[in-house]
Amino acid sequence: MSMNETRLALGMAHFGRNAPLAAARARQFESDARATLQLAADSGMSMLDTAADAGETELLVGRLAPRERPFQIIAKTSSLAGGLAAVEARARRSLRNLGRPSLRALVVSDAGDLLGEGGDVLWRRLLDLREAGLFEQIGVCARLEDAPAALESQVAARIGAVSALIGCTSSDSYAVAACSTGGIEC
Repeated sequence: MSMNETRLALGMAHFGRNAPLAAARARQFESDARATLQLAADSGMSMLDTAADAGETELLVGRLAPRERPFQIIAKTSSLAGGLAAVEARARRSLRNLGRPSLRALVVSDAGDLLGEGGDVLWRRLLDLREAGLFEQIGVCARLEDAPAALESQVAARIGAVSALIGCTSSDSYAVAACSTGGIEC
């Protein structure tokens, strides 16, 4: 990490929108988003946090993020309730939306997906995506109500060793990065 980079990630969920905007409002919205991304880059931020369920966030980041100093991007999974194939398809769509061949990390957005039925199969599928070079690391997002320390033990017991913790952008959550190659530094 260079002197000009921080260990902070800019959470992009607030840029998600699910409803179309009038043309003038859409131009202002995109202008504000572009300025925010440029300010983050100029301030040394090197990481963005996106979410599969945050409207058009990924498309916006893919279109507007400065290319001269690309951000590392963390994406989140969709719910396992839609099925394993849907989780993988959504992860691959995140790559397309962001215009990237690979991302820094893919984080399971709901810890319950890993601890419930099918969690071990989900984890193996995510490991396959990592091994294919699509994501450098995988992890799980934990909220305070998930009892993160206990969750870390449960995840480790269920799917293998947990190697590091990463910070999410929300003050009430952090993610447990679990991969054999080491943790994400934030």
